Amino acid sequence: MLAILKDLFNELNAQNIRYIHWKSNEHLQAAINGDTDLDIMVHVEDKKNLYR
Repeated sequence: MLAILKDLFNELNAQNIRYIHWKSNEHLQAAINGDTDLDIMVHVEDKKNLYR
């Protein structure tokens, strides 16, 4: 897993921001390795906390 993604997930979890991986589950490993894009969906109510 890319360090930047690990940091992102740690921060999302620390801030209790609800998120899911969105689509292309068959390419999830490639995405977290940085070989393709990674689609993350954030809960609409947590969007305001995403940019603090």
